This record gives sequence, structure tokens and C-alpha cells, in this order.
Amino acid sequence: MTILSLFLGSGIRLGEMARILVKKINLKKQLIDIKRKGSTEDTVRVMDQAIQHVKAYLDIRESRYTGTKEVPFLFVTLYGGTTRSLSRRAIENLVTKYTAAFAQGEGISPHKLRHSFAADFIRNGGSIVLLRDQLGHSNIETTSLYTNLSNKDNEQVLSRMEANRSKQTDTLK
Repeated sequence: MTILSLFLGSGIRLGEMARILVKKINLKKQLIDIKRKGSTEDTVRVMDQAIQHVKAYLDIRESRYTGTKEVPFLFVTLYGGTTRSLSRRAIENLVTKYTAAFAQGEGISPHKLRHSFAADFIRNGGSIVLLRDQLGHSNIETTSLYTNLSNKDNEQVLSRMEANRSKQTDTLK
């Protein structure tokens, strides 16, 4: 649950998820320092619900996986009696498995969850520039590919714009 929540609550990449270090998580400020593509350091803001899931996971992590203090990565597994970091492939398999069970069908990839985060961010009033920074893109054109907004989204935006303009016109009268 924590992995899904973190994908949907931050929009980070699969590789970034696999490399999250426990010491780089700031629960209070809802920030996680991550290593982006090309090994650049960045700080990502995380939605409160996802941070709460991370906190709950951290609360049980040590008791469930002995020896986690020696593993700096957030997500771990017990393999052959040894606690190890969860691989990208293992995270991807977990996401596909649990989204398939939840949706009663075909699983969703971590990348699709990233797209879902991006579209939801824009639908809820976020700017494409803020989204670019959140997703860690250097090019705004790349970010625009992630928004996947439908004609219905377009209609809703235009309706809200029209309603706001009507309010402004009424105020000027």
C-alpha cells in the first residue's frame, strides 16, 4: 500500500522509488530527497496521505524485517534470511500485482501511476511548470506528454473559466 500511495502521492519514477533512503525522508515537512535520472539530487514534495503511509510503514519496518538498520533504502525484503533493498523489478511486480487485484483486471505499471499523478495534478489546478519540477523533467514538452487530459477535462476548465469571468463581470456592474 505504501508503494502505491507514494507513486500516486508524488509522481516519482520507479528507479527513484527503489533508491529512496530512509535518512532522506522528512515526514514533518512532507519532503523526500531523491536521486533523479542522471544521479542529480532533488527534493520532492509528497502528499500527506502518502507521508502517513510511509510513517506507518516505517513504524513496522524494523519489527517485520530484522536487520533493517544496516539497509539504508526505504523498501526492503527478506531474501534468504537476509534483509535487502527491494529491487526495481520487485517494486514493479508488486505494483502490477496489487493494482490488478484492486482493479479486478490487468495491473497498472508504475509509469501509468506517474501519468495518473500528473493528470490529477493538472486537473486540481497545478501549473505545468510546477508539475515539470515535481516530475523532475528538464523539458516542459516532456511534461506535457504526461497530462493526458480528456475533452471532458477541457470542457470543465472552460466552464470554470466562464463562471469566474461571469463573477468578475457582475462585480464590475
